[in-house]
Amino acid sequence: MMSHNADFAISPLVAILSSFHNSLVPATAVDALRTFPGEHMVSTSAQSIPYDYVPRNISAWLGEKISIGAESFNETVIGGPAMNPSTFNSAVVQWDTGAGVGWITALDAVVGPGYLNLTYPQGTSDSQFQFLVSPFTQKKDVAGWEDLVGLNVRVSGTFDPKLRVSYSASDATIKYVF
Repeated sequence: MMSHNADFAISPLVAILSSFHNSLVPATAVDALRTFPGEHMVSTSAQSIPYDYVPRNISAWLGEKISIGAESFNETVIGGPAMNPSTFNSAVVQWDTGAGVGWITALDAVVGPGYLNLTYPQGTSDSQFQFLVSPFTQKKDVAGWEDLVGLNVRVSGTFDPKLRVSYSASDATIKYVF
């Protein structure tokens, strides 16, 4: 099962327009995408007026079989222009599980080589982090971080280490709630 299988509906449109689009992409850009240049960081910023009070700081670390990306935000509406907090992901980890791509999404974060640091500056003892985690064909029963296929996760901080895990058949994701 794939949680984004509906995304493939765009494939016919891409196939029809690809020749035209290819003429707009410089050869140097295409060449740069053919071979992975090695581990590196990317940092930039973006702003969506009128939804962002301040520019978002965006950073990503890309490794051979893993990428970690995050953005800071201060928005008028969580989810920005989409106004949909369930589709807004300020931090994402994607990695090669050996049989596809695994992913995790989260909240306010800072990225560095091999790490994702999550904070909740306005958090209280009632606050929660929710993580959406990709489903895995190799391991259907995921009860904790140690069950993530192809990824080693170490969690630290001031929190209740007992996870509450639930499965959502509607979008085939697993939620981790701290």
